[in-house]
Amino acid sequence: INHNLISDTGFDIIHKRGNIRLSIPQIYQPGFVNYTLVLLQLESDRIFTRYIPESVLFRVEWHLLLNGCNDVYAILIDMSIPSDEKRFFVIHLPTRRLVYSTYVAHGRGSGRGRYAEKFSDEQNSYCTTLGLYRTGEYYIGKHGDSYRMLGLEECNKNAVLRYIVIHSAWYVSEEFAKKHGRCGNSHGCPAVSEEAFKILKPVLEQKVLIYIFHLDIT
Repeated sequence: INHNLISDTGFDIIHKRGNIRLSIPQIYQPGFVNYTLVLLQLESDRIFTRYIPESVLFRVEWHLLLNGCNDVYAILIDMSIPSDEKRFFVIHLPTRRLVYSTYVAHGRGSGRGRYAEKFSDEQNSYCTTLGLYRTGEYYIGKHGDSYRMLGLEECNKNAVLRYIVIHSAWYVSEEFAKKHGRCGNSHGCPAVSEEAFKILKPVLEQKVLIYIFHLDIT
């Protein structure tokens, strides 16, 4: 299957059906793998080395190795970066290249300003929760197209119960950030702009691994 989205997103998107092995089959369903997302203008290595420490990449790669996964992409979300800067990163794992970056909201319970300062997996906390996730079921909800997020660790085990999902939101964009000095807040979900969601959707569809982290919190 060959989907050409250059006119809308600046991407060529090519994928073919395959399988990924994971040790948690009860929450993981095989998706599209051996998947290539080619950005016409790759993000610069300067941005990559500035924002993504070796230890973060190692954490992701080690998790995939232990679980026998052959993922091509991973999403890294650095909550130590303020919301008026890009902190949502798509990494091409075989080459360790940054292929896309965008803005992402944090939960209002984590802080109403630029920075996320508190993290919790408690119900009704409206906080962002750190840890490793997989994208789950696609559905159309009150925010439109959405993907459930499945927490893979003890620290984010309530993700499904808390309805933590990836969705688009009007309050997450470069324009909003410039006007207000920050992006808006979600109820704990890593919300992105509508434009970004369209670009990310093929990656999210393949049950991609997502790592939400803060450099000052281990």
